[in-house]
Amino acid sequence: MNVLFCDYPQSMDESYAWQKAQIERVHPDAVVRVVPYASPQQFQSALAEADALVTAFLPLTREVLAGARRLRIVSIHATGYGTVNLAAAKELGITVTNVVDYCTTEVAEHTMALLLALARHLKAYDQHVQERYAWQFETEAGLHRLAGRRLMLFGWGRISRAVARLAQAFRLAIGVVSHHLSEAEALGRENVFAYVRGTKAGGDASRAILWHGHIDTVGTEDFGALEPYATEPDELLERLLAGGLPEAVRTDLATGDWMPGRGACDMKSGDAVFLVLLKHLSEHTDTFAGTVVLSLNCVEENEHTGILRGLDVLDDLRERLGLRYLFAINNDYTCPLYDGDPHRYLYAGAVGKLLPCVYIRGCETHVGQCFEGFDASVAAADVVQAVNYNTELCDGYRGEYTLPPSVLKMKDLKPSYNVQTAQEAWTYFNVFVHAKSAADVLEEFLDITRNAMQHVAKRIDNEATQYARLSQQPVLPPKFEPQVMSYEQLVAAVKAKRAEGRSDALSSAGQGSDASDDPATFCLPHRGRGTAKRWWVWRR
Repeated sequence: MNVLFCDYPQSMDESYAWQKAQIERVHPDAVVRVVPYASPQQFQSALAEADALVTAFLPLTREVLAGARRLRIVSIHATGYGTVNLAAAKELGITVTNVVDYCTTEVAEHTMALLLALARHLKAYDQHVQERYAWQFETEAGLHRLAGRRLMLFGWGRISRAVARLAQAFRLAIGVVSHHLSEAEALGRENVFAYVRGTKAGGDASRAILWHGHIDTVGTEDFGALEPYATEPDELLERLLAGGLPEAVRTDLATGDWMPGRGACDMKSGDAVFLVLLKHLSEHTDTFAGTVVLSLNCVEENEHTGILRGLDVLDDLRERLGLRYLFAINNDYTCPLYDGDPHRYLYAGAVGKLLPCVYIRGCETHVGQCFEGFDASVAAADVVQAVNYNTELCDGYRGEYTLPPSVLKMKDLKPSYNVQTAQEAWTYFNVFVHAKSAADVLEEFLDITRNAMQHVAKRIDNEATQYARLSQQPVLPPKFEPQVMSYEQLVAAVKAKRAEGRSDALSSAGQGSDASDDPATFCLPHRGRGTAKRWWVWRR
């Protein structure tokens, strides 16, 4: 192996004796050359014989890399690698490495030193002392605290993150400008991971159990007048006991065994149990074999982005520690199944949770001509009536059944008050599943929605006929024939129309729809609404 150390003379060590010793320890036959950079021609000539290059600042262009026919690895002994044409290196089969955490802590600490020096005018004071041999505090004006001020960080790499952690100790508010900042990071949310490995003789440390929890909660708005105390358990307890409570609740709270507050059950108490157990295991590693991995995720209550982003960490631990995940324990709360239930439940397996959405595009009309339209809100209500609490939609597995679907949202999409019926409405449901696939549930909802739309159309026709007889007006023929399709079918119809050259409708009707396919921002109800608008324009 031929190893070349080459860089600008001012940035090179005198001998690289330590580095040479490490290389020769692993590769006794290695030839190590230290060549200060003098010219492009000299560098290219030296590089032609090298299998490995160690540098920090030399520009490695496509032409330079292509001329190094033996080169297989470039080691950048610095953090930045912007001097390397990575695309060319990949094409030529050259591995590029860098020192990821080189001086990260030192740079962050130096940044804070400079901030403090600026805030407290240390350079000016030092100059006064050096020139006048006296310390006079009043010679400098405009001193200020760091606490309470905002520190803006441009970029969100390792150094910025290290600076942010130190700055928070000085009670600085942190602002970040970066294209790579996730919403969770912008809100200061981070996943927390920990693991402990047993040392019991004869054990298999690769056998791993995953303890999983989340550390976020839903909002506190539903506390009403008690919302200011929703995250203050002691104050909340006092105010609850002072108010009107059902006797059973008051009795429980008065025992002192219960801690009220948002997130106490879902699932801060479960997380606390995990932490106590992990601490205990860490102090008694000789009593067990295997590995326990704790994963506490920062975003669970809306789009589950915490666990989605945490999967990479779990995979990294699996690869780095050689783990075999056997099963996971989710220490969320459980509750009695009925009043007076004496049992405590341990649930094995997992329950799937789906969110079927139904978007309805009707035909608006003035309330003075109500039978001229197809009210989308009435249609949505019919779908909800058919789905909500419907035990025929419960999914069974080995004698256990899920709860029936529940409606989570139902609304028309009128932006403000007017005297027209709703043209658009949408609703979505929570659906638990044991064995059903998403495709099975979708087919069920398509059938239910078809029946609901036919029922509404028939009802409009029947009531219009009855009203015509009451008012002695001509009976008009049925006006509406609802069409129900899945989102997949809708997209196919849109693409077919676009292929026919109807791009004008596509651009005009799709305004305001979410065109992103990024799973982190994709919103199917809003995306479906935009696509349905396009379809409606073409049908007209």
